[in-house]
Amino acid sequence: MARGVDGRIVYTDDRDRHNFLRALGRLKREAPFSLLAYCLMGNHFHLAIQVRETALSSLMHRLLTSYVMTFNKRHERTGHLFQARYKAIPCRNDSYLLALVRYIHMNPVRAGLTTDPALWPWSSHAQYRFPVRPSLTDTALVFSALHGGDAYDTWMSRAENEFDPWPQEAAPSDPPLFDESEESPPLETLAQDNFCPADLALMRSAARNRHAVALKRAFSKLAVGRGHSKTAIARWLGCSLPGVHHLLAREANNLTT
Repeated sequence: MARGVDGRIVYTDDRDRHNFLRALGRLKREAPFSLLAYCLMGNHFHLAIQVRETALSSLMHRLLTSYVMTFNKRHERTGHLFQARYKAIPCRNDSYLLALVRYIHMNPVRAGLTTDPALWPWSSHAQYRFPVRPSLTDTALVFSALHGGDAYDTWMSRAENEFDPWPQEAAPSDPPLFDESEESPPLETLAQDNFCPADLALMRSAARNRHAVALKRAFSKLAVGRGHSKTAIARWLGCSLPGVHHLLAREANNLTT
């Protein structure tokens, strides 16, 4: 979930919502992932995503950057649109997944925007009720958890139990979203203190040219030296953990030759 900075509106009209969904569709083609559910509201949105090769942090960075550039150009504005950090939590099991999908699709009803989720066109609810191909939403995993597509309407019609998608205490087995050393400054601060804005953008992009790789390698070496884990570095850069290992291995080889 990501919310507009200071609670501001991030979709002024249907054209903005169409632009956001187009950006989401482009991202799925460029960096495949499974979109299990979505709902666009006024000042925020909800996504349920199953990641593949690309880290969630990278997907969110690319999605928000793409949409904000389009939004700012259309509305002749500059600056941030969303709060600096999106909110995310791992999905633990099928029960949580099903409750989460219903929670996402019932957002407009809870907000008083409609009395029926089927009347809100800016969610994936209709794609579960009337599956079509191709579709922005990947419904197979949820249908499997429900043991068939026919059960979806029954599931949605149940009285909604109290469900907190953001529990205060994660289960001990849940991996942390950020694994940064307490003794070292946060990775964001470390990067801003040592690299210019243009290099920061290139470093966290999907670019693989020589300059981008050199920046990623330099940052990885700096962060490891300051006590950050390779897992945290990979998440921050938006790349895989093996990718960080490869960057640091190349650095070690360069030092020994």
